Amino acid sequence: MLKTILLSSVCFLCVCYADFDAAKWRFYKPLEKNTSDKPYLSVLLDPEVLEAARTDLADLRIVEGAGKETPYRLEVLRKEETSETLYPKVFNKSFFEGQSAEFLLDFQKPGVLKNGIQINTALDNFRRVVRVYGSEDALSKDWKLLRKDALIFDISDSYYSNQHTGVVFPENTFRYLKVVVLNNGEKKDFDIKSVTSSQKILKPGVEVKREFKIIKQELNAKQKAMELLLDLGKSKLPFFKIKLNIAEKNYHRYVAVFAGDEIEKLSSVANTSIYNYTMPAFTEYSDTVEFSEVCGRYVKLLIYYYDDKPLTVKDISLSGYARKAIFKAVKEAEYKIYYGKEQSSMPVYDIKYYSGLIKPSEMFNLKAEVEMPNTAYIPKEKQKKGIPGEKYLLWVVILLVAGAILTMVYGIVKKSDEKKV
Repeated sequence: MLKTILLSSVCFLCVCYADFDAAKWRFYKPLEKNTSDKPYLSVLLDPEVLEAARTDLADLRIVEGAGKETPYRLEVLRKEETSETLYPKVFNKSFFEGQSAEFLLDFQKPGVLKNGIQINTALDNFRRVVRVYGSEDALSKDWKLLRKDALIFDISDSYYSNQHTGVVFPENTFRYLKVVVLNNGEKKDFDIKSVTSSQKILKPGVEVKREFKIIKQELNAKQKAMELLLDLGKSKLPFFKIKLNIAEKNYHRYVAVFAGDEIEKLSSVANTSIYNYTMPAFTEYSDTVEFSEVCGRYVKLLIYYYDDKPLTVKDISLSGYARKAIFKAVKEAEYKIYYGKEQSSMPVYDIKYYSGLIKPSEMFNLKAEVEMPNTAYIPKEKQKKGIPGEKYLLWVVILLVAGAILTMVYGIVKKSDEKKV
């Protein structure tokens, strides 16, 4: 009996916890009422939330009804790519001087899924067209065409090196592949060092376009570059991709990207190239610059033209990955998202560890409504301040009271046991 009473007393003391205090958050957004029968809900975080919240979103809270904090999992909807590297046997190399190089790949067993190869070569400064065929018989005369006009290339100089020798084709299970590398009018024969293959699985992300204004577009004669300056109007909207719509064909230009909140103190985020090769036999281009996701109100691009004419930029788009919160559903419940608390630690809930097992079909997306200023918000400097050491004093009082209760209970139980004796 004594053990039961003691455990009950301890449990009573342990269930005390701090409720959600709305007075510490500056903004909230009501969510539409949940009318779905699905077990989980999600909500996409819009630019208003991203701009007013902390950059790491540690101050985000989802509250049900009158003030019950709801556990959630924050998810960034990035693209995910997985790849398994394969090492096929390379055999039957053939060279036709001034025309092409050919070789066969043996995956050494049937049923091997693949959708790409990587050709390793010691050759530099080249452009070649590649054709890929598949068959179950290495001696077959009936090869199925998988890719007709893939382009591989290497562009190297004392300042920059850019090599692309990967070829992507439709997923297949052919045991044998035949690869033909056309010289494309170049004199150097193509030298093959080795070949690897892969099975790539891409899970696309969810991209959100960022709005901006072009506040500067001019030629920088000193750097021989076109300079563009973009203003997003907000400083906390993450982005990772810039797509350029260029009017010209057949070009290769270096691009530098800078970002930050102050125009005079922008940081470098990318140095790469864009290109377009439009030929009678093939077309290959890259008009997108990608980098690790960053935030910043201003974005500067330098598109170098050196001794060529500047390119004509018809359009620009800027994209970031979407963010959403996932949480358990309560039918007919009303929720609010609170945000805008400068000092806040990232909450840790159980759902963080199992949300990856939730199927998309089990989630219903709620829409966030108009941002509302929180009338209950009290600025930090006006919040009630306790006396120094108040929180420690509170725990001392709790422990003293608990000790008194336990002593009293122990005395009652002891007297009861003595009477029985």
